[in-house]
Parts: sequence; structure tokens; C-alpha cells
Amino acid sequence: DCCERRKILGRMTLIAGAMGKDDTAGKLVPFLTECITTEPYDKDDEFLYYVAKGYRELPDHLPPNGWQALVPSLESLGNQDETLIREEAVKTLASMTEHASDKVGAVDVVLPV
Repeated sequence: DCCERRKILGRMTLIAGAMGKDDTAGKLVPFLTECITTEPYDKDDEFLYYVAKGYRELPDHLPPNGWQALVPSLESLGNQDETLIREEAVKTLASMTEHASDKVGAVDVVLPV
């Protein structure tokens, strides 16, 4: 079960590419956001780590500035007890500014987190 979830999360960009930018933003991101805050997934450190890692590649599959929808989830992941999850969330959050059309505005979104 755990291995299957990891495989699926490893294919997050493939799934997002098949769904298209609008469905990724409107369906996949909200689904993942709900998963990381709902039992049993919110207690599965490996699952949370791979979500944080997978989010790094997701902005390419979102509409312009769609990366901003990932910030609340990354903030939640950054508040986890497990150090590896926190570190991965911070790395991913830092990479989000690369996808922003407005770099200064991106800093305003990311910095408060």
C-alpha cells in the first residue's frame, strides 16, 4: 500500500500532464491538499515527504502563477515534526519563485510562510 502510494506520487508530473493545467489546478492540487491534512495520510511521513518533493515539479503543469495554490500545502508540510519533510517543503517552496512571472511578487507570497 505504501509502495503503491510512493509510485503514484513519483508519477505526479505524468498524471498532471495527462490531466492538463486547468484540471491539475482544479482537481489534483485540491485532492493532494486534502490528503495531507486527512488521516491516515497526514500521519504517513513517507507519503508527506513525496508530496513535498513532487510539488517541486508541479508548477510546470499549472496555469501561470498556479504555483501559488501549492503554498498553503507547503506551509502545512513545513510544519511537520519530521525534519526530512520540513526540509523538502522548504526546498520546494524556495523553488516556487523560479516559476513566478513576477519575482518580486513571488517573494511577497513565499516570504511570509
